[in-house]
Amino acid sequence: MKKRYIKRYHLWRALLGLLTLISLVACDDSDIVRRVEPNLNIEEELLVSPSRARQVVKLRSTYPWFAEASDAWIKLYRYRGQALKPDSIVMELGENPEMKQREGWIEIRLMDQMTKRISVKQNGRGSLITLSKELLCFNVNGGETMLDVVTDLDWLVDQGQASGITFEKVDKGHLKIKVSKNTTGQEVKQVVTLTDAKRSTETKLTIIQSNVERMLSIPLTKEEKDKILMKGAHSLVMPISVNVPFECVASDNWVAVGQYPEFTGDIVQDINISLSVKPNDGVEERTASVVVRNKGDRVVVSDTLWITQRAFSRIVYVKKGGTGDGTSWDRAFGRVEDALAVCGDYSDMELWVAAGEYQLKDYTTFRKINIYGGFKGTETKLVDRDLNNKSILIAAPKNPWPSIYGYKIEGTTRYIDGFVFTGSNVKKGEGTMTIYDNWVIRNCIIRNNTAYRDAGGYFANATLINVLICNNTTQTTSSTVNASGTNLYNVTIVNNESGGGCAGLRLGGKDVVVVNTVVWGNKHTRGANHQGYLDSDKNAKFIHCAVQDGYVFNRGFTPLSTEGCITLNADNGAVNGPRFVNPTKSDYLLQGTSPLINAGSNKEIGKLGLTCDILGALRIWDNVVDMGAFEYHPLDK
Repeated sequence: MKKRYIKRYHLWRALLGLLTLISLVACDDSDIVRRVEPNLNIEEELLVSPSRARQVVKLRSTYPWFAEASDAWIKLYRYRGQALKPDSIVMELGENPEMKQREGWIEIRLMDQMTKRISVKQNGRGSLITLSKELLCFNVNGGETMLDVVTDLDWLVDQGQASGITFEKVDKGHLKIKVSKNTTGQEVKQVVTLTDAKRSTETKLTIIQSNVERMLSIPLTKEEKDKILMKGAHSLVMPISVNVPFECVASDNWVAVGQYPEFTGDIVQDINISLSVKPNDGVEERTASVVVRNKGDRVVVSDTLWITQRAFSRIVYVKKGGTGDGTSWDRAFGRVEDALAVCGDYSDMELWVAAGEYQLKDYTTFRKINIYGGFKGTETKLVDRDLNNKSILIAAPKNPWPSIYGYKIEGTTRYIDGFVFTGSNVKKGEGTMTIYDNWVIRNCIIRNNTAYRDAGGYFANATLINVLICNNTTQTTSSTVNASGTNLYNVTIVNNESGGGCAGLRLGGKDVVVVNTVVWGNKHTRGANHQGYLDSDKNAKFIHCAVQDGYVFNRGFTPLSTEGCITLNADNGAVNGPRFVNPTKSDYLLQGTSPLINAGSNKEIGKLGLTCDILGALRIWDNVVDMGAFEYHPLDK
């Protein structure tokens, strides 16, 4: 009887457990896909000024979203995003040339769940007070002029007379300025403000009266004299105020100066000079100047307009600590890899990286675009960089492969410029960095890397310009720098160590030239190939180079030519040593007594249009270019 009771007890207990399990399973809805209610939080109207400006509209969505604009003047840069996180639409609104307000829209779609429109209203020029000029210049004799005022508003002048200058509202569309003779003996500057009756809108006019008879100026603000243009063709008008015979000259043939009238008389005249800018069909940003100056052998008065023209339409920005989408310095990416992810090969964009240290997560493949480093993080032009402060890319600690890959570029070139590459510990692949056809490595430093081969980099059919390669260690194979079919211009290869074929520069391929390049202080730990190695006899030209111990390399191989070359002593301080400032502390600037000074070839670098050295200093300081990556300047410490 007891035995039967135990069996029933266990049976009922098992049955109860099964029912409980079924109940729990029935209540578990973790596998059920819940439908999220579509929701989009975003402002529904955007009212902006007539001026061209970048706009950011914040949003949050429960579904992935996509945006499109109604008109070409609303140009979207960020137009898609993910769900359930703070996001934004990034756009640029073009300048409104009309007097009246215009209206468009941006439509946001949440997959097939819902749509919403933002009304974009842009005020017309009539909502502002715009003067035909914001700066007027007069000489000591003064004068009188009339300015056009463009506005739909009723306006007034904040003062009628000051510092011998009279301001008079003639009618709604005109302001008269009368300047008396300057008897102060000093330059006179006066600012007048035009404002509407409610004082909600204003504009300022600056009057400058010099204390000299002869005068020539471009009456624009400092910012307006520094124009940045996109890559297409442009027509510009440059105003000048002048009372002397003058001439106008452009520095480059891609800027043409149109016909302008001869100056007659002695009263200051306002003259407009037409300029035409050709499309930039090259692959780099370019800068030209337009100088207006008095005629004659001696320049007494002059002024300059600067024109910078982009080669690509979009810049992607990276800055240490950035958390943005790369559309500006203020919204920069914080990692190089994240920026590369939004770039496409041969895309109409380039990458700007601010100075600082960037730890790479893994080996990095550069997109086939221009990649520039060395910015402070405020620049608007490439020429404004300070190449003393380069962007430092530190290899991923556990990455056994080359840190940087630059794969073959077809039919054009792209630039890697303004970086330090360091920290590699390569056990696989070819070199600290592996660069193939048509890449140009310029103004870069490759230092303090370790690799089983080519610790200074493997370069196939590329070009190196203004590059310092130092303090790298190759353990077993090849060389420090392996350059196959690669030309070198003003490169310094110093203080590297190798147990491979060569501690310095290995050259292969056909028609290779090495120009204005220094190879010194490299140590071959397994033999005597300290400085150079040729894959075949007479397969390279050395032109105005400086190599320690001469130009007879492995197996007695020699270059095809050694035009203008010198041989360096192993002692840095010797008369025929390189005389670097302090090579033991990696300071490879030149002492004033260095034989590398004025020993290079201008002709060869003239073909490149090379204007600066690795630190951004003037490349040719004293008529003749120096050898190596650094140009000597007497002011250098």
